[in-house]
Amino acid sequence: MMSRRNWIMILLAVLVVLGVVWWLLVGRLAPTLAAVAYLIVLLLVLRGSEYRAAMLIGFAGFVLHLAEAMTGALGRLGGAERVLFAANLGLPLVVSVLAWLESHRDRGERAT
Repeated sequence: MMSRRNWIMILLAVLVVLGVVWWLLVGRLAPTLAAVAYLIVLLLVLRGSEYRAAMLIGFAGFVLHLAEAMTGALGRLGGAERVLFAANLGLPLVVSVLAWLESHRDRGERAT
């Protein structure tokens, strides 16, 4: 069974790729900025157990895309962009939850 840390790193890598793909499709700056942010956090998690950054970027990505969905941004998106949007709405939340669980596991191990 794969560890939560590995899942966090895989999901962050997927989010980096999705950001690059979205940028290539539409040429907007926002997906590129998101990809860079996810890459930085991926590198932090890869170097050590930096789960606070993963929790924060995951939560921020989820809230940002939720706000966009609530303001009607979905109506302006084409088919491929809707798929990318859905992935960018759900995957950051999963990253955030897994990072939170992993950070609490780490705290429990250090306390004993």
